[in-house]
Amino acid sequence: PIRPITLNYGMTMTGWFDAFGLDRSAKEDEQGILESSKYGK
Repeated sequence: PIRPITLNYGMTMTGWFDAFGLDRSAKEDEQGILESSKYGK
């Protein structure tokens, strides 16, 4: 899917979910992960 990626300065690109940061403390895009999981079923 095409979506804005925060780590890419909000520009749209192919991504299964949003990436907010690279460190362990960065929050996860739970909603995006759940939405993308539908593609594999």
